[in-house]
Amino acid sequence: MAQFSVGANTLMAESNELDATLEEAGTFRELGCRPLQVLTAMKPYSVDQLAGMQITPQQGEQVQAIWHALQEEMAGWSSWSEHQVLDHAGHDIQFDNPQVVVEAVRSVVEAARSNRCDPLFW
Repeated sequence: MAQFSVGANTLMAESNELDATLEEAGTFRELGCRPLQVLTAMKPYSVDQLAGMQITPQQGEQVQAIWHALQEEMAGWSSWSEHQVLDHAGHDIQFDNPQVVVEAVRSVVEAARSNRCDPLFW
């Protein structure tokens, strides 16, 4: 069994840079013609999930509407994207609907290999 040892200084340095890293990552909104698949889970929240989040069913619907809008925006980051809304999948799409995930990954790989767009975008 392999063991990995990370010193406290390394962990602290990474932790100190996390905010800057996330801030920089948040600025990338233009992916050009890179293939992108966005899968959005829209299964209504269960009573237990709503209770865990301490929100009402109406608030749950509002959260999901906002989530859908954010996912739609993300799909717009690429000129070569597809947005699939999965009404019967929850947060763990890979368990609720694994075939859709497999197809999405294959689609992106095949699209990337096709070199359909100008190579300057890749």
